[in-house]
Amino acid sequence: MKAKTLQILWHDRSPVFSADFEQILDGRLATCGGDNNVRIWKVVRINDEPPKMEFLATLSRHTATVNCVRWSPTGGLIASGGDDGSILIWQQCEQRQDSMSEDDNENIQTWRMTSLLRYIASSELYDLTWSPDGRFILSACVDNTCRIYNVAENKCVHVMTDHQHFVQGVAWDPLYQFLATQSSDRSVIVYELSLSKAGVLNTNIIARHSKIEPSKLAFKSFISKQDSEVPIDDTALTPSKSHLALSSTGETVSIDSATHKSKAFRIFHDENLTSFFRRLAFSPDGSLLVVPAGLSNAHTVYVFGRGKLSSDPILHLAGHKTAPVAIRFNHNRYKLLQSTLDTGVRPTINLPYRYIFAVATQDTVVIYDTQHIRPLAFFGNLHYATFTDMTWSSDGRTLIMSSIDGFCSMVELDENELGV
Repeated sequence: MKAKTLQILWHDRSPVFSADFEQILDGRLATCGGDNNVRIWKVVRINDEPPKMEFLATLSRHTATVNCVRWSPTGGLIASGGDDGSILIWQQCEQRQDSMSEDDNENIQTWRMTSLLRYIASSELYDLTWSPDGRFILSACVDNTCRIYNVAENKCVHVMTDHQHFVQGVAWDPLYQFLATQSSDRSVIVYELSLSKAGVLNTNIIARHSKIEPSKLAFKSFISKQDSEVPIDDTALTPSKSHLALSSTGETVSIDSATHKSKAFRIFHDENLTSFFRRLAFSPDGSLLVVPAGLSNAHTVYVFGRGKLSSDPILHLAGHKTAPVAIRFNHNRYKLLQSTLDTGVRPTINLPYRYIFAVATQDTVVIYDTQHIRPLAFFGNLHYATFTDMTWSSDGRTLIMSSIDGFCSMVELDENELGV
């Protein structure tokens, strides 16, 4: 497992705000940033040499900073959005058409803008995500709203106005049942999604997470002196009756939720957190919702189980020196590590397989899996400014991390290093 900062002028010395791999074999990488552009790249591997990044195209139709770029889950399309309030849909074309870039002569591929999605009173956009079938796009806006667009019809079909401050992250359940949004108003809202036979979308709030009583929280931390594996039920994914807390000495201590009660506290950072993004994520099977920008007695990440998204988090991952700002899952499903099972230790989250996910804080990236409480890897001292986004390649062997300092870093893993 090797990490390095790629010395490339990704966006002409401007911040890189987002990165996303195409989820096909040898998929391309899309980035966007403060130069108002989207750029397409390809990771080139030659034998045992270190991988290199090949430039493919610059897409230039945005009129302001581009904050988020995402490939369609069905392939072939790119959605990008930013401070001009527009979501642009891009598609590669075989023949050269109207120039998409001032650097058109350097482009290896030719792309065209196929759609412009813009609401009547649009405002800056911080994050976006596609629906699992690629029909809709959910956006996070600084006017405190979230908007759903129908891509084929080129229009906004639903608006959620439930947050009280900037919306900085959105996630769409892979099973098409829920949406999750996170705002600097210190809340996460979970919506139940319904789609009529006529194709009309409706949302209903099932949870607004902002406070919790300490006795109801399962405290687990990689900075504790011992691992305390408390399996999470594989049906409801709820915590056991006796939770664990991190004491001031770093030891784990048991809390009896029936006898210990204290005042509820806010579990997320407020608007003073110096980050444009709070990029939460569902696991690829939809069983987990992992949320950044958490607070307890330290910076933390909260994990909610699908069976009880309206209830308290099933666990949290604390001990970070700076605030977590983004979560990204590896799309691959891995077998449980037999070496751990042989010790008699059950998985922390009792799934019959493992998922790998990365947590980006303002100065580090930590890789976890769902079988263990401690992280698999920890990367720091890679950038001079905060991380903004991450993306895994389709084979799960490459993790790209973007930063406000204008550079991206790459973590390259050997074959089967994460398992099989």
